[in-house]
Amino acid sequence: MFSTLNDTAMDEIIRNYTEKGYSIVRNFASKNEITELSKIASDLEIEGLSHHSSFRHGNFLFLIQEDPKKGKILRFCHWPCYKYPLFEKYRTDPRFLEILEPILGNNLKSLTNQIIWKTPGSVLSSYGYHQDSRFRRPMNAYRNMN
Repeated sequence: MFSTLNDTAMDEIIRNYTEKGYSIVRNFASKNEITELSKIASDLEIEGLSHHSSFRHGNFLFLIQEDPKKGKILRFCHWPCYKYPLFEKYRTDPRFLEILEPILGNNLKSLTNQIIWKTPGSVLSSYGYHQDSRFRRPMNAYRNMN
């Protein structure tokens, strides 16, 4: 399991990010962690699809839409960590900071927490890029978003 990166591994992560705009971090999560996340994501999907239509409670949201080919589908869940502590555990996992701090610094904020489903065979499978950061408040907390 991933624990602490050596300097060579971190140098490669930074180089790939700088050159390509992304970096792949191998062995970040263990097989057991992936299994654990997969199981809870399946439970979340079952709960989401149990609703007749989109469901919101505060920031917690299941977005359900009618797909022309597949019928009712779950598009995403916003802030699943509010209801499922396992998602919170991974959202705040210190391993993310270990990787991100040398690139972005340590003054990081989690703007959102969500899971997106791209149902195989559905028409509604894209998730378009959008810039909602300009609406976040207070504005000084979201400076230099690039």
